[in-house]
Amino acid sequence: MGMYIHVPFCGSICSYFHFSRTADHGPGDRRRYVDGVLAEFELRRSACAVLSSGKRQLATCYLGGGTPSELEADLMARLLEGTVGRLSLAADFELTAEANPESLTEELAAS
Repeated sequence: MGMYIHVPFCGSICSYFHFSRTADHGPGDRRRYVDGVLAEFELRRSACAVLSSGKRQLATCYLGGGTPSELEADLMARLLEGTVGRLSLAADFELTAEANPESLTEELAAS
């Protein structure tokens, strides 16, 4: 099973990118977004036997956007703990995230 988590925050808007995104965001916006994703994930997890049973393992998770590296390290950790951390993981689980050099920090990568 695979999962995609959309993080719509960007440092600037690219003309070629047409997914939901914004360059107008602050810490409160990012926190509220993560809170919303976690609430939505929990609703879906409680309503879906596949997600709640742990019988199917998560093989891969891709964080895209936007630019997920725009999230602060504590928000990235909360996002991953509240989604990926609530599922059964395959032995060879892979996590991939889009990032830009100007917003990627060692602390964020470690989260």
